[in-house]
Amino acid sequence: MTLCSCPSGISFTISANGNDSRYIACNLQENSGRIRFTKLHEMGHTMRGHLRDSELAEIEANFWAKYAIAPQVLIEELGLTTIEEISQRFGTSLECASNILNQHANWLRHRHDDEALDASILELYARGLLLERRDEKQADPAQILQ
Repeated sequence: MTLCSCPSGISFTISANGNDSRYIACNLQENSGRIRFTKLHEMGHTMRGHLRDSELAEIEANFWAKYAIAPQVLIEELGLTTIEEISQRFGTSLECASNILNQHANWLRHRHDDEALDASILELYARGLLLERRDEKQADPAQILQ
């Protein structure tokens, strides 16, 4: 059965008896990186409360997905400077990594606006992952937060 002929995915809401249920459908013929991005993109629509298609809604959902996949503070902390490094580290396509890297320059200009968020992201990743810092082979997660 075909629900839609969307190239990557779609999210939709079904309302019944005053209750809303949100669903995401993905094209499973896509590669795993594309499927992950699509799921996060569609989750972005849900988290932002988008109910209609719009250019702004797509921009917000794309931003949400890119930031969820590769938070800018991690790119900086890990010293990633190339499309290939970002793609390999976060399992993205080169196109997605290029978009993430382009976003990084803007983040560097405005990073002071999100210091609390960035610190929280580093703390969560340090708890779950042993991050390699740009100046060390392996870093102690506690040192990353200093």
